[in-house]
Amino acid sequence: MQRRSTAGDLIPIDLEINATCRRCNSERIKKFLQDLEETVEDPIIVEKPRRVTLEDYSSSTVPQFFTSMAQPKVQAQIITYPPSLI
Repeated sequence: MQRRSTAGDLIPIDLEINATCRRCNSERIKKFLQDLEETVEDPIIVEKPRRVTLEDYSSSTVPQFFTSMAQPKVQAQIITYPPSLI
């Protein structure tokens, strides 16, 4: 299926628009880096930013089993429980 433009020419519809967009972006970035290397005398190392995932947002730095209640220290060596308690 093709659409007509205002000039009357047929314009093909791109069914793989995502792949085309990725390809164009990678070509644009490669061209930019080549132009950058040609203009700069000292080569610059360009690092890609780290990819952030949902796991990075879900992990926390606080302990998972945190409680605000202080546990008392037991000073007895042998503890016996009466049968009525059990």
